[in-house]
Amino acid sequence: EAYLNSLGWEINVESESFRTVVVPDKLDGIMAQYNRMQQAQGYDLNMHLGESCSQYSYELTNYTDSDGTVIVTLYVQDGKLIAADIHTSAVNGFMHGLKKNEKQ
Repeated sequence: EAYLNSLGWEINVESESFRTVVVPDKLDGIMAQYNRMQQAQGYDLNMHLGESCSQYSYELTNYTDSDGTVIVTLYVQDGKLIAADIHTSAVNGFMHGLKKNEKQ
């Protein structure tokens, strides 16, 4: 929460969802596109192929450019952030990096 607050985001902590996920052995298609977004933020899932990590998701409460629910998802391994995104699941939705000026 403190890290997201430092980036200007506010979350509903009660909306937290958690699960363990495995990074695919190969990043192709949409996963390759997702990793390009991660690389632009300073992360690289190529360093974690086939490895498991913790996925935490929260509802953002101060995202002003969307009428629907906006989610921030953090991927954490051994206490370190290895990937993250902000997205909506709306039909005309979006996904971008953590920083407000990184919309992609």
